[in-house]
Amino acid sequence: EKRERERKAEIERGAKEIEDRKAERKFIKKENADEKRERERKAEIERVTKEIEDKKAERKLIEKENADEKRERERKAEIERVTKEIEDKKAERQLIEKEKADEKRERERKAEIERVTKEIEDKK
Repeated sequence: EKRERERKAEIERGAKEIEDRKAERKFIKKENADEKRERERKAEIERVTKEIEDKKAERKLIEKENADEKRERERKAEIERVTKEIEDKKAERQLIEKEKADEKRERERKAEIERVTKEIEDKK
């Protein structure tokens, strides 16, 4: 009887050890699955974060390009304005010079008329 009890106790200990190992393997499997899910979650967070940062950087680049284009348009407009101003002043100077030349010719014409008129009067 004693040997039988010892044999049964040994079998129960063996069965208990097997159950304990099964439970431990199950626990380890669950821990591994939890860790895997956590790694995947972190990887997804990193992917989404990078995507957001990339979009921000792209928007910043577009804003910079737009600002550069605006500055270039303003620069060209300023060049055109200054160029037109210079051309207008040049045209104004040419007009003044032409008017002065016209006035000089008119004075010379009048002087010639007066000279000829005086010459004719002197001959009479």
